Amino acid sequence: MFLQFQADIHGAPVVRSIVAETTAWGAAYAVGFAVGYWSGLDELRTNWPEGSRWRSKIDDENVQ
Repeated sequence: MFLQFQADIHGAPVVRSIVAETTAWGAAYAVGFAVGYWSGLDELRTNWPEGSRWRSKIDDENVQ
């Protein structure tokens, strides 16, 4: 419910990973990127496991 609220307020999708330790995961990705293990950000995006996604349920006409 809170993540749906965030999506509604910000008008942007909110994505939750299936990985619980996203800080450690991100640090490992950053190190791999820095040493050239990953070819680019697109490769990182394809390897990031998306768990859930919430989209805004409020249309532009109802936003004040």
